[in-house]
Amino acid sequence: MENTIVVDLSVETMNESWLTMFGSAIKYMLNRMFGKMPSDSQIADIKKAFLKESQESNIIIKGTQAQIDQLIQTLAKEKNYMVHYMEHGLSDDRTREAKQELYTAIAEFEKATNLIWPLK
Repeated sequence: MENTIVVDLSVETMNESWLTMFGSAIKYMLNRMFGKMPSDSQIADIKKAFLKESQESNIIIKGTQAQIDQLIQTLAKEKNYMVHYMEHGLSDDRTREAKQELYTAIAEFEKATNLIWPLK
């Protein structure tokens, strides 16, 4: 597959180029998701693509199932916050709640992977 991005969530040594690649991969995934809120079946499709069960994706995520699940949950919360912000503004209670849910997901992702979430 051309231009395949491989992200290993179990990496023990991070450097600047790895962090740049990880941030780019997150940006790419959010761009793919941003058409609308992902349904459960779309999340399952994203998981399949990450696990290399689908040839449609040009990004492969490696790691434990828990790490991959946490990445997907955090991406969904990131998108949810963006949608609320765009639809309701920053001061709306729904946006603030979505932001708190995102921060919780980020903390859980960082704990599960020992990686820093690139979008804060």
